[in-house]
Amino acid sequence: MRFVIFVSILSLLIGYIFWKFFQLFKDSDGLAILISFASVIFSIAWLFIARLKPGSTEKFWYQILMWLGSSTMGFLGTWIFCSLPFDILILLMNPSGETSDLVSKTLFFVSLVITFIGFLQARRGPIVNHIPLQIENGKDDLKNFKIVQISDLHVGLTIRKKYVADVVEKVLAANPDIIVITGDIADGSPSKLEKDLEPLLRLKARYGIYFITGNHEYYSGAQQWIDYVKSIGIIPLLNENRIIKIGASKLLVAGVTDFTGGQFIASHHPDFIKARGDDAADFKVLLAHQPESHKYIQNLDFDLLLSGHTHAGQFFPFNLLVHFVHKHNKGLSREGKLWIYVNQGTGYWGPAHRFFVPSEISVIEL
Repeated sequence: MRFVIFVSILSLLIGYIFWKFFQLFKDSDGLAILISFASVIFSIAWLFIARLKPGSTEKFWYQILMWLGSSTMGFLGTWIFCSLPFDILILLMNPSGETSDLVSKTLFFVSLVITFIGFLQARRGPIVNHIPLQIENGKDDLKNFKIVQISDLHVGLTIRKKYVADVVEKVLAANPDIIVITGDIADGSPSKLEKDLEPLLRLKARYGIYFITGNHEYYSGAQQWIDYVKSIGIIPLLNENRIIKIGASKLLVAGVTDFTGGQFIASHHPDFIKARGDDAADFKVLLAHQPESHKYIQNLDFDLLLSGHTHAGQFFPFNLLVHFVHKHNKGLSREGKLWIYVNQGTGYWGPAHRFFVPSEISVIEL
């Protein structure tokens, strides 16, 4: 049933793209059909080639195809969702559905500009976002304690070694007490991405580096990723916790598997109670990939939830729509006494497109 729904939605979107090109090229149906086919195929061909012939991804011709195809995908997504509200309004006002040439061309060029700016913002790498967090009844030992969060790095076809190295440099410059990686570290297996992951070997923090699974780890073999992070000195938290002693204070860092985990590995259903345990601590942090986890921990005495997953919508207009899906979709917010911080994503997923939704490394300062 899900496959049927997916194919139906995809067919509607492709049909809409064709219709938009016919609006642009009213005097040349042949040109409209040619450009429509080319743009749709172009936007997905690089992904299929990478899956069917992975050895091609290092070739020069593929690099050109990848960046052009990725940009085309980002443009089509922006163009569709910028145009849709106007076309619905015009259809309601004029049943013939005729859109003026000026409106069609304006939406096309505005979408091009948004895509170009979004590409530049995506490729410049993450900003470092410092978040001071006032904690109640906190002990002096925890004052100025820094938790540096990486989330949704998505190392893969377009996020490579250079990008990862930049992330590592910025993380180390923040002088972290602990580093947490809240899922979706990459798209692909560790063996295929080994060279691009090399900069992660340089990560270090006074009290350790902790990792939880996101949904994307399960798409490429979660156990491989768990074994990999262990091999480079990162501690995976799979429905478990660690107590960190800081002077006379205790900090509890707990982590749960992603909501999708149980569909792939039976023992990977998230277990919030098990992750919390019964240990006493002065400050208790939960790492959970999806921010909706807050619904399950209201009675578990956590002080801070660190999540990712949403990418804050990643680019316009999805950054406006994400509010309808996730109540907590970016930045710092609160539910009762629980602080929630949702990282916007240290990388990006799909097209290299981050229009006014910058990638981030979050530095939580107690």
